[in-house]
Amino acid sequence: MAKKKINWSLPSQIGYFVYQYAKLRMLEFHFDFLDKFVSRADYQLLEMDTDSLYMALSASTLEEVVRPELREQFYQVYNQWFPAQACDQHEAAFQNTRLANAPWDATLCQACTARVHYDKRTPGLFKTEYQGNAFIGLCSKTYFCEGDSGSKFSSKGLNKNQNKLTKESYQQVLLTQESGGGTNTGFKTDGKSMFTYSQTRKSLSFFYIKRVIASDGVSTQPTPV
Repeated sequence: MAKKKINWSLPSQIGYFVYQYAKLRMLEFHFDFLDKFVSRADYQLLEMDTDSLYMALSASTLEEVVRPELREQFYQVYNQWFPAQACDQHEAAFQNTRLANAPWDATLCQACTARVHYDKRTPGLFKTEYQGNAFIGLCSKTYFCEGDSGSKFSSKGLNKNQNKLTKESYQQVLLTQESGGGTNTGFKTDGKSMFTYSQTRKSLSFFYIKRVIASDGVSTQPTPV
């Protein structure tokens, strides 16, 4: 029998604003930080969500591609965007060490180590969680990353445990411009009955409504509206 009354006790207003601030923070990082300190010739945005960002760099680390004339300013605002690497007492030493291209060891100071651990759990600060050397992005939440530490992929709508998705699965869609996918299986209940289902989905889609893919198959432009 259909419910005539639903008790909704979730803090929907808080959830809404957290979601909006998360989107704003990601856009601030891209336009206010990356575009200021890094040349577009040295990085390319690959994928962005409300809690993650993938980008390609022309060097091994972000610090290596910072504009030379802005390196000092980069380290002055470093703690506003990334977990701090030094306590307040050693902040100046950290900046001078990195400006000299020397390695910084936060474990030499107990307070520095504590600050690093604390900031790693601070919302709004960006941490490097994965590094790779290949990225295939098909559409929203559908991508494949490959690196020395293994692969990482997202396949919205497809069960990862039931479908064997490889780099070639994504690459084939990109090169042939033909959608791919797989099959999800499971079970549902209907009253006192239980039944299994099998659903075929074309989740690896070449079409992405928000962007127009250039003839090189890599570059994209916003969809004109």
